[in-house]
Amino acid sequence: MKSRTALGLSGLVFLAAMACSDEDPGETIGATGMPGGHGGGADATAGSGGQSAAGSGGAGGADGDGGDASGLAGAGGVAGGGGGGIAGGGGSAGTGEPPAKRLNPSSVASVGVPGVAKSDLYFVSATDMASQTEVGVVDLGLGEYSHGVVVPDHFASPEVSNGEAYILLKSLNQVQLLGADGKGTDIVDLNGAPSGATPGDNRAYVTLRNANAIAVIDRDTKEFVELIGLGQFADPADTDGNLEVDNIVYDQASERLFFTIARYDIFSFPTKCNGAKALFVGLDAETHQIVDLNADQDGEAIALNLQVIKEVHFDEATGDVFILSGGCTNGGTREGMGLEVVNIEGTSSSLRYAPANPWTQENLVVASGEIYIRSANEATGGWSWHRLGETVQDEATEIFNVPQWPVESGQAELLGVGESSSGTPEVMTYNTLDGKLTSAVPGSPWRTEVSLATGSAMLTAKDET
Repeated sequence: MKSRTALGLSGLVFLAAMACSDEDPGETIGATGMPGGHGGGADATAGSGGQSAAGSGGAGGADGDGGDASGLAGAGGVAGGGGGGIAGGGGSAGTGEPPAKRLNPSSVASVGVPGVAKSDLYFVSATDMASQTEVGVVDLGLGEYSHGVVVPDHFASPEVSNGEAYILLKSLNQVQLLGADGKGTDIVDLNGAPSGATPGDNRAYVTLRNANAIAVIDRDTKEFVELIGLGQFADPADTDGNLEVDNIVYDQASERLFFTIARYDIFSFPTKCNGAKALFVGLDAETHQIVDLNADQDGEAIALNLQVIKEVHFDEATGDVFILSGGCTNGGTREGMGLEVVNIEGTSSSLRYAPANPWTQENLVVASGEIYIRSANEATGGWSWHRLGETVQDEATEIFNVPQWPVESGQAELLGVGESSSGTPEVMTYNTLDGKLTSAVPGSPWRTEVSLATGSAMLTAKDET
């Protein structure tokens, strides 16, 4: 489906400039104090100003934001030692509402009449790491770069479901709808309360990782209409307050949506095992009621065997859902990583792959009956791709030259972003039979200054008949 791990090409280098100068400690002006902190609502306290460098006292901390009039002012910067200057004054009291919570829209599933694309379109996103993301749109039918969709969010990625394309703006809590030509149309804002209107037949379901809910969008009216809460799946062992709802898919035959709930501590690194089971959950797309998937077992969801879900692939023809998990640490030992499979008509999961090394599993591609997994060594930053064997007992085979953010593009072919002979990023085809990487569309898939590739998706052409 998608991916969330950001990988940079050597041709996409993020540069940070640093300035140096000679200083006289007795004459240099001290640095300005750091701004006051964010208030969290009524009676919130703004943070203290930062300490200034040697020299004259720094300016006071900037005003705190958030909180109301009872929020306290930030303290001034501490006087510098060299110049003996006086500390700057404190910032003003924080006022207004606290900053909006990042809901983190993470995946989307379309229900209703499928979209009709005229040509195969490859979407690949890259961020400038500061204020925006460009989603490059490559027309594979024409074999050329088509256009870029630039959104004002540095944390965004493309998604495709049921012939419809989207861009998820994860910091702004918005969804950019794309037309059949891959061009941006409307933006749906998920901040605030839903309208409560009855949704039509054409809907989009968006998982909100940080809100323990699924947002429902009416694709015809371009309106956020409903919020489906999932708080009933909370586990006391998962103490961060986030269920990590993600990886939603839609099965047209059963008219059901399926998604995962990971229930791990997002604030621990490496991620520690907490004893809370990850879940595979079903939702009736018409009634919006949770479906009992586990027969006579407790609860309604299927408890999974692995931990820290990364990516999912749904094979609609067989009903199999492949769930890749990165694993968690228990006493310094990584466990619970690998690949398991749930059939949407079954009541349990089965193990498909258990890696021999303790690396975290990050990315999953299922193409032409073959399964490819990218794993990463958190200690060294190294990573590698493997092709799985036919059974869980078979060893995985390491493969090379796989481009970044690959998607299936044809029989025995993957499409992704590689590096051209000139060192620039380029859309390339990887032959899974001989391991060769060749240029598919010359030139960079981006036209703005970007630093890091962040995601990809494929929209396949369909006839209107």
